[in-house]
Amino acid sequence: MRPNTVRPCLMLVLALAATGCAGGAEDWSTKGQSIQKTPPPIEQVDLRPESRQQAWSQIPTHKEQASAIDLLQQAAIDQRPILRANALEGLLPSPSSLEPLVRRSLVDPNRGVRFIALMCMADAGLCEDIRLVEPMLEDPSMSVQAAAIYCLDACDIPVDPSRLASFALSDEPEVRSNAITILGLLGNPSAVGLVEASIAQGLGQINPERVKLFELQASAALVRLGEVEGLEPIRAALFAPMEQGELTVLACQLLAELGDLQAQPMLERLVEAEGKVARPIEIRLAAADSLIRLGAQPGEPTMQLIQESANSDIDSIRAQAILALGHLGSARALDLVQARLDDPSPLVQIAAASAMLNISSSSGS
Repeated sequence: MRPNTVRPCLMLVLALAATGCAGGAEDWSTKGQSIQKTPPPIEQVDLRPESRQQAWSQIPTHKEQASAIDLLQQAAIDQRPILRANALEGLLPSPSSLEPLVRRSLVDPNRGVRFIALMCMADAGLCEDIRLVEPMLEDPSMSVQAAAIYCLDACDIPVDPSRLASFALSDEPEVRSNAITILGLLGNPSAVGLVEASIAQGLGQINPERVKLFELQASAALVRLGEVEGLEPIRAALFAPMEQGELTVLACQLLAELGDLQAQPMLERLVEAEGKVARPIEIRLAAADSLIRLGAQPGEPTMQLIQESANSDIDSIRAQAILALGHLGSARALDLVQARLDDPSPLVQIAAASAMLNISSSSGS
């Protein structure tokens, strides 16, 4: 199985047509039950290291895991593409549950969902249905074609990657970003020159911040191809101006994916900074999550931030906090995660179910 590389709400490289990460405005529950308008507060849990060590025997039961899987399976056929995409990724720790939904999603009307399905198929090593992928080399979306190349390569099916060269120089930001990301994931050092050419060509009249997002993704691709100096612009983006918060969030995510342990002190400063230099909650949570994914021992400020955010009035903040708890993998985090399986927001429900499966996977169950 390849490492998890898909983050639908954070990748910022894929347009899930007419959708956003926050989900729809209507009430919804994957459990098909009546739900409260305001999420009930959840109790604080002691997540300090000495307390976590006392609780490793507490892991999700098979019934709880089955409930989380059922929730994600229902979300994967929801009418909203962003929920379908997030649900697919959430099922990555359970390939057998993911497999039938991936098959369905390969013909999804939304190109974003098809893209995510292919990436999940590759990351989960679901190669039994690889015959279904070859026709997707002719998909109307060039992003989907690029993902099909990645998936075929992951399943050791000979595939000509040359068309990625034209995608990497496309005038479409989405196509170029996805092609560059996939070139990095394929890991062939010969692609370094192509990635550098893509950066040099620029993106014309595109919004300057969107260009900077692309450049960060290109830097990450160079690192994956062996050019470690590509880490520097990503680290620098951690301290981008406040109004360029998307850059900082993406930088946090990329540094975690790249395993940049030297970035830990910088991420800690983002979490702990106060007063005029304090960053918005979304950035602080992104930094906290990245610290956890890098294997750092979370300090008191990080744990306090996550627990407070799990009770936020904003759906996306609660979801971010719950996903971070899932990456923590601590049995103590399970109490907080379980409390959000019945959250009013579908986005938070999906995050909680995903986090529960991550905790189960971390505990070896």
